Amino acid sequence: MVALLLITVLLFSLDRLFIEQTARSSLEYILGDGGLWFYVLGFGSAYIYLRFGQAPPKRVKGGNTAPPAKTQAVSREQPTRTTPKAVNAFVRPSARECAVPRELRPASPLDLPPAPPAPAPSASSKSVKEQKGGVARLNYAISQSASRGDPEKTRELLTSLEASGWESDPTSYNLVMRAYCKVGSISGAEGTLERMIQRGLKPNEYSYNTLMNTYAKADNVAAVEALMRRMAGNGVVATGVSYAIVIHARARRGDEELAEEWLKRMGAAGLQPDCVNFNSMIHACSIKKDADRAEYWFEEMRSRGIDPTVMSYTALVDACSKSLDVKKAEKWMDELLALGIEPNVVSFSTMIDACARVGDLGRAEKWHCKMQEWGVQPNVYIYSALINACARVCDVEAACAWLGRAESSGTTLDGVVYGCVINACGKAGDTECAMKIFQQMRKQGIQTNVVIYGALARPFAYKGEYEEVEKIADEMVSVGIPLNDFFLYMLLLAYSRAKPRKADLAEAAFCKAITSGIQVNERVLKALSSAVGRGRCAELVEHYERVGGVKPGTLASLRDA
Repeated sequence: MVALLLITVLLFSLDRLFIEQTARSSLEYILGDGGLWFYVLGFGSAYIYLRFGQAPPKRVKGGNTAPPAKTQAVSREQPTRTTPKAVNAFVRPSARECAVPRELRPASPLDLPPAPPAPAPSASSKSVKEQKGGVARLNYAISQSASRGDPEKTRELLTSLEASGWESDPTSYNLVMRAYCKVGSISGAEGTLERMIQRGLKPNEYSYNTLMNTYAKADNVAAVEALMRRMAGNGVVATGVSYAIVIHARARRGDEELAEEWLKRMGAAGLQPDCVNFNSMIHACSIKKDADRAEYWFEEMRSRGIDPTVMSYTALVDACSKSLDVKKAEKWMDELLALGIEPNVVSFSTMIDACARVGDLGRAEKWHCKMQEWGVQPNVYIYSALINACARVCDVEAACAWLGRAESSGTTLDGVVYGCVINACGKAGDTECAMKIFQQMRKQGIQTNVVIYGALARPFAYKGEYEEVEKIADEMVSVGIPLNDFFLYMLLLAYSRAKPRKADLAEAAFCKAITSGIQVNERVLKALSSAVGRGRCAELVEHYERVGGVKPGTLASLRDA
């Protein structure tokens, strides 16, 4: 405004100067007395000043223009309140704002005090966050080490990190325990648990379940139950997972009554049994070969509103199979298919095995066809069950045919399949075919075992061809498979059936076996008695009872027999 006033004064002065000192010309008639000059220069100067004299507003982040510097200064100098005059100097109110009384208008951003700064985190909350982050990083390092399969190095890493000031928690030790359990080192896992307690950390349910599951796999049910009691004594609440482990540990040994006792304890703890628990109970009855009790638990599960799964039906069919009740097995298998529950290869192999146990080859082949109808691909267990059915009826031709189908199917076979065919040959007395299948297996590079060698020696032993049995024994020992009681029986049987009997060879073989630590059984003693005579057999047993090698009381049992 001051500059505009000065320009106006200057223009008036020039105007007076032009009027007094300049002669009038023809141009004067157009311009008049100079008033037009005044207006042109005055308003032009004002326009230039207003258009170009102010600096353009600065852009700020986000696309908005920053308020003028003077307004910013006001808000910094007067944080509590900015006067309406200062605000209106730069912000023109709208018509709606003018219609509302000032005291009822919403406050302008410039009228409000600045927001207080966010409070800095306290030292305690910051340390807790850092501690949690440190534990997470430590556990990640432990997990990575455990994945390499070396529990000792994993435990050393945890100890080293703790010594460096890192904080650990129960999860850190659980990871180490799991690494030990994966390699079957129960002692290492137990030591890690004790180390955790010494560090002042409280084991949780996962800590105990890791050990319980490993003991269950080792068939140490007493240790599993002891850990359940220890967990309860330490105030750790067991969930359904813990009860499932101990129930299954009892069930896999056929201890139905004790498994049922744990099932009742689970209910008393307020936990409802699920399908997995009832499947374990059915499996316990299968081990006991009690199809009726298996059906009881199956119906008990359904009465509680729990839908059976394919594994429930498979366990029930297996119980009927081991009870040699093929009709019941077929009844439950048919129900499984009628309900539309998708069967798997285990279901069909269990059903085919039920047929094989009673030597019903035709029924076994029928279920193989039904398996193909359902689009289920056979595996090695299917072929083993079918060949076993052939062996039951001594059908060597059918056994070899199924072996050929198994080889052409591309299924990865093992020694069990070939052993089943060799066993079928042995039962039929076909030594030539048995040796042919054995050589065929060796060409495939399949590893043999003492059972296969025993099955191979069996037809030669029954024929009294002891020299062939000795050759098989020598080959077996040469590949690192030691003699056991079953092969000793085959060898003694061959000596007893040789013509003439080879009593001296039988006695020498028996003494060598006892010296090597083989435990004799009733079958071995009967073969020895047939080979050397009952009297000499009693003398040998009595001698080894005195010097060791034969359990005391073996001679008495031999006499009773």
